[in-house]
Amino acid sequence: MKDRAFYSKIGKRGIKLRWQRIHSSIKVSPLNKDKASLHAYLCGDGYIAMRNDRKTGDVHYDINFYPDDDLMLENFQKSS
Repeated sequence: MKDRAFYSKIGKRGIKLRWQRIHSSIKVSPLNKDKASLHAYLCGDGYIAMRNDRKTGDVHYDINFYPDDDLMLENFQKSS
């Protein structure tokens, strides 16, 4: 039977390889001022939800924004 150091080394290497495989597939687009402001508005007073349709298997995205005051609504309309 192998010793603990061997299994510890293999376990750590496996975790590192899994992390690299998952995170290497993520593609990030550059963030400009418009994208950043839209993201900030949605994080503050909105949400994005993803749901799977059981019958067809399609993925649907729901994006909702609920501004608290009129000034925020005006700024959001100007930015979009």
